[in-house]
Amino acid sequence: MPNAPALAALLTLALATTTGQAIEVHFPVEIDNDGFEGIAADTGTTLVAGQPTEEALRTLASNGYSTVINLRRPSEMDDREKVSFDEAALVEELGLTYVNIPLGGDDHPYSPAALGTFEQAMAQAEGKVLLHCRSAWRASQMWAAYLVSAQGFEPAEAVDHAEAINFDSVPMEDLLGRDLELQFAE
Repeated sequence: MPNAPALAALLTLALATTTGQAIEVHFPVEIDNDGFEGIAADTGTTLVAGQPTEEALRTLASNGYSTVINLRRPSEMDDREKVSFDEAALVEELGLTYVNIPLGGDDHPYSPAALGTFEQAMAQAEGKVLLHCRSAWRASQMWAAYLVSAQGFEPAEAVDHAEAINFDSVPMEDLLGRDLELQFAE
């Protein structure tokens, strides 16, 4: 993948998933993050972002998004000082599909099971998808693991995509259930 993000954004990869379903995957392009905590990056049919506001969810619903996949833990979503609205209820009110796959901590480990749940949600999505956590860090981890497991990316290429979002570690190894250390050795 070229290093220049502008050039890379022009390249589109259509790769078959393990279920035979293809999605369009662009190199992530950072978009105006107004309405999101942290970064927001468009990858084609999936927006990988930090916590959306109510207004951002309403805008996404009117722009062809069908599914919201939230990686935040219940305790994070229940803290009204940090998230002032009931995201699941709003998403339902907007007619979108809501999927919560909590990640982080001992109770919600990065695991192949979590990745499998994400793959299933992606396969069932009938339009664009918002994948989010608080700051897009966990979301970029999940996105990278998904690119490897379901879209046939080489791990280093998936990491390039995730680094363009908000990736600074490799919990994707836990999501994939295998060690990738040798593949990243320089």
